[in-house]
Amino acid sequence: HGPSMSAEDELAAFRAEIAAVETAAAPEEDTGDGTPEELEFEDDDGTWYVWDRATRKYKPKGEDVMAAPAAAPPPTWSAADMVFQDDDVAIPSLNDAKKAVAAAKQGDDDDEPGAQPEDPDGAPKMSEMAINAIEKEKERRAKREEARRANANGDGSGWFDLKTNTSVYVTGLPDDAEVDEVKEVFSKCGVIKLDTDTAAPRIKLYRHKETGELKGDGLVTYLKEPSVQLACTILDGAPFRHTMGTNMTVTPAKFEMKGDFVAKKRSGGKKRKAAVIAKQEAELGWGGFDDTKDRKKTTVIIKHMFTLDEMFSDPNFRVELEEDVEAESGKFGAVDQVKVFTTNPEGVVSVRFKDGGDAQKCVTAMKGRWFGGRQLEASLWDGFTNFAKAGLESTEEDEAKRLKAFGDELGGDEDD
Repeated sequence: HGPSMSAEDELAAFRAEIAAVETAAAPEEDTGDGTPEELEFEDDDGTWYVWDRATRKYKPKGEDVMAAPAAAPPPTWSAADMVFQDDDVAIPSLNDAKKAVAAAKQGDDDDEPGAQPEDPDGAPKMSEMAINAIEKEKERRAKREEARRANANGDGSGWFDLKTNTSVYVTGLPDDAEVDEVKEVFSKCGVIKLDTDTAAPRIKLYRHKETGELKGDGLVTYLKEPSVQLACTILDGAPFRHTMGTNMTVTPAKFEMKGDFVAKKRSGGKKRKAAVIAKQEAELGWGGFDDTKDRKKTTVIIKHMFTLDEMFSDPNFRVELEEDVEAESGKFGAVDQVKVFTTNPEGVVSVRFKDGGDAQKCVTAMKGRWFGGRQLEASLWDGFTNFAKAGLESTEEDEAKRLKAFGDELGGDEDD
């Protein structure tokens, strides 16, 4: 055995052993620039890794590694960002709550989309698409009117057809024909129109300018248009007199424009003209209507059936709406025609019935009814309002509103 150690030596040896253990267990320290002491090592799978100073990380030996991206700068905060601002919360009033409940209830009763938004003036607010569609419709109608005026003289020969023609042109008349005799022959096909000033029948027998003798042709004007076709069917090819060896030719009259049109000044009072008209209607024998019924009593006008956005966003919308309205109106009676006025800002649809009583039933049923989130207005036609032109007129007020809206839009863009 060696010489025995003192207690102090044993304590010193123990401390040295503890220090050696702590040194072995301590982690490796890197250099001042962050480079580890071990610059190369072998992984468990046999891959060798080396320390790359540029990227400050280990990489497989013999391979390049992209440099790590630069760290993003820390965010900076201003004094305003550090202040909490509470948003103002709008608390609805009792009236607003009631309106919201009523609107929700209305939506449940009608499964259609809501009404078109309105501008501050209360007029329906149109989208840019609807405005463009109406402008195109204006251009189309302007071109059609221009073409109509350009073709007013027909084939360029100066002859043209009237929109509503109630006159027939007759040839093959005898040289001694009288107005009364012509009236008697042609009255078989309808009531001859009377001149409101003279109360004489509107029959003109043409004469030679030089001699003043009859030429054998003339013009007969009826009160109603269907009489023209009837006269052409019955009297064309028939003799004016049974003793004559020649026959008449009867055709719808055509008129020639000679110079500028000058309105003829009529004489006679209103009472006289009214008496002449009443006499002609009395001759008809059934209330003054030999070809059509009073459309004011048979035509129903329904408003708010559509919005312009709905009309111009779907090319099939008009046809489908006409079919739906015709099917619904057919519940009240026989329908002659359904027409949708596509450019009317009030969304007007007209329904013409065969019977006035059925039209009144439709008005009663449709008035106040809800359709597409809108309350309908229904009434009989007043006899003169042209719903096809509504929405196509461009007034100074409309232009001012459009300019103001455009200016407000530009101002809003600058604020942003």
